[in-house]
Amino acid sequence: MLSTLLALFSCKKAPAANYASDWAPYMCKVNNSVASVFVDLGVKSIAPDKNKPELLWVWVSMNSVREDGLPKDDEFEAQNIIEDILEPEITKNLNAIYVGRVTTSGRREFYFFGPSDKNFETTVKTSMLKFPKNKYQFGSKSDPNWTQYFDLLYPAPQQYQSIQNMKVVEQLKKAGDKLEKARNVSHWVYFEDDKTRENFIREITKLGFTPNNEYKTFKSDEKYHFGIMVERVDKVDPTSIDEVVTNIWQIARDLGGDYDGWETSVEK
Repeated sequence: MLSTLLALFSCKKAPAANYASDWAPYMCKVNNSVASVFVDLGVKSIAPDKNKPELLWVWVSMNSVREDGLPKDDEFEAQNIIEDILEPEITKNLNAIYVGRVTTSGRREFYFFGPSDKNFETTVKTSMLKFPKNKYQFGSKSDPNWTQYFDLLYPAPQQYQSIQNMKVVEQLKKAGDKLEKARNVSHWVYFEDDKTRENFIREITKLGFTPNNEYKTFKSDEKYHFGIMVERVDKVDPTSIDEVVTNIWQIARDLGGDYDGWETSVEK
């Protein structure tokens, strides 16, 4: 699934003045259909913005889709061009924030929050004149709590962890790592008490992980005081490392712990 996600990833816009944009993609199911979500995680730091209570959306139909409802390569590029026109026009003309998009079931859904829907219809229709072959619909409603952002766009905890995994993989690739060699991977996990930490160590060693007791830690200023680093030799391509991390994350979560990420060496 992550290989598909990497193919659907594209860079996004410059950050707004009062928060740092952090655009990230992930895959999920929406109404039982495969969906690719691309969301600005950074918006969470200001959400909900009481000055932008109006949810604005534009749904654009795709003309060339795969069996799973996601775009073929040529359609993906075409939809990016539409986005590059719609996004600046709506954010500029309506003083709106672009918070994310969902690609699913043969359409791409764009979501914004603004002060009102004044000039929204005119802006959308004018922008879409450039794309006569694409059917579209648009609408707006009051959503002062930004439920569309938190309930539809923002990732669930496991999806959020997958996003963080992909960010580390991307950094390895930028450093010249071809992601082909298995190597030692270190994972940090934290718990509220030592007994729970020991229960985690007992479970994780069954999967071949080695606890590094030199890195047993105690934090006096946080909820999860008791930490441990565990290690195992694994592959770090997107699919492999995501499976590894998901297993550790789930064991930690079941015990009430907090998985805090992984690190490894760059192998060229």
